[in-house]
Amino acid sequence: MARSYSCRSRMRGKSEESSVVRCQFQSRSRSRSQETHMQNTGIGRITTAQFSDSYPPIMDGVAKVVVEYKKHLTDILGPVHIVVPSIPGQDEYNEQDLTHNYPTIPIPKRSPYRFGMPWILPGFSRKIARLPLQLVHVHSPWMAGPLGWQVSVLRQIPIVSTFHTKYLDDI
Repeated sequence: MARSYSCRSRMRGKSEESSVVRCQFQSRSRSRSQETHMQNTGIGRITTAQFSDSYPPIMDGVAKVVVEYKKHLTDILGPVHIVVPSIPGQDEYNEQDLTHNYPTIPIPKRSPYRFGMPWILPGFSRKIARLPLQLVHVHSPWMAGPLGWQVSVLRQIPIVSTFHTKYLDDI
């Protein structure tokens, strides 16, 4: 079963959700002509990776987007790997083979957020680069962003970067 979707953007004031994209996903079966079109245009099942500095149990806007993208992109495109910092209590949200965590340390006065250190694990970026990925999606310019960029360069695959919430206001 595939999913069709339509998205629209809505700008708000300079709040936590300064740019909100609403996506409506509707389950339906693909018609034979849609399947043929996907084959003719080369669109088919692909493996993607989402790189983010936020993931449950943190439930900020970015984490919610990553969870929803994973759910819907899995239905639409195929397997979605999640590459995120390790956060206490995260085990219940991780899928064994598709979630890849790297070490973190607490950020003082910013709990539950943690500072990710993917370079601490020898060979972590090479391990991620060996995954059968066709697309990298980066949700953050912080630690996950450079890691996703490195993987896309090593694999020579496209990268998509999404600018979320109010990074400029936080700087």
